[in-house]
Amino acid sequence: MPKKVLINLLNFRPGQIGGAETYVRKVVSNLQTAGGDIEYQLLLTKHGDVGWEGLELEKHLLDTSDILLKVKRFLEATSFYRANSIARKIKSISPDLVWYPQQSIFPKSPRYKSILTTVDFQHLRFPRNFSVAERCFRNRIYPWSLHNTDLIISISQQTKDEITYHYGIEAEKIRVIHLGYEGTDFELEPIDSLNGSEFFYCPAATYPHKNHEALVRSVAALAEQGKWKGKIVLTGEKTALWHSHKNLMRELGVSSLFEHLGFLPFGQAQWLMSKAKCVLFPSLYEGFGMPIIEAARFNTPLLASDLPIYDELGLPQENRIDFSDATSLINALETVKSPKLSVVPKDWTQVAGEHEALFRELLA
Repeated sequence: MPKKVLINLLNFRPGQIGGAETYVRKVVSNLQTAGGDIEYQLLLTKHGDVGWEGLELEKHLLDTSDILLKVKRFLEATSFYRANSIARKIKSISPDLVWYPQQSIFPKSPRYKSILTTVDFQHLRFPRNFSVAERCFRNRIYPWSLHNTDLIISISQQTKDEITYHYGIEAEKIRVIHLGYEGTDFELEPIDSLNGSEFFYCPAATYPHKNHEALVRSVAALAEQGKWKGKIVLTGEKTALWHSHKNLMRELGVSSLFEHLGFLPFGQAQWLMSKAKCVLFPSLYEGFGMPIIEAARFNTPLLASDLPIYDELGLPQENRIDFSDATSLINALETVKSPKLSVVPKDWTQVAGEHEALFRELLA
């Protein structure tokens, strides 16, 4: 009888979690084709059951609202409350192993062998980017989850180092598996309104650490000097901060230079990545940095902030700038090339294979 691995996606929010969504979808879709003696099943809400068409894995759906589930997750993390009805659901599935791909364990019971994926711990570096409630939630559930899982998957050595330093987790419990890139066996989806035009591409949801404001201000300064030409296309979730960015663009007179397309299907986002004159990625913090390897995969020119994580990805210094310096931006654009990474990235098939190897390790 095959071993049963339950993939817990109760925190999966399509269109709202950026690169984490790509990670979950790509690993899951590649796991389902692996075959063998492991049976993968999904646990998710009806809200999260979007975009899984064609997936041939058994799904267990919870008929609960997204808001109610968030309340239950918060209460379980911060109080003696337990989500017993969800626990009973998991117990009825009777998995041999549970994989939590989104940084925290929910519900806390029943206890099975488990693997937890960690992406980043930005709240420790930039606490002001989070509400008091969000910091409270993270500060309670993240340590508990890290200490109570059997193995931890970290998407980078940087994140692994943060775990060992801040939470005292032994290094042997943490395995680093980098994120991947899409191979050649998928179809790009052109965007008619941009097909044949020249544009820059900034693939980042409007969160504070993504640093859109610095990009807007530098572009405005260059436009005022008559040095900026071209439209910047933005994608990703439009958070509440997007309204502030729109107001800033209007005040600086550069609204016409930016176009936000919102969250796009993977094929369209990859088409933008492949066709952009240059990818602009001004983020101040990343647990990995998927646009780096995606730009390299398409041989697309890229400029990113100078972050330590990019040393781990092998990004040359010539592809890094300070986006708050308008002169640095315009000078770099004159000579920018596609990134020649010194570290060879993996495709999603390899990434999924490394995940399955860890599942088998715990199931043995």
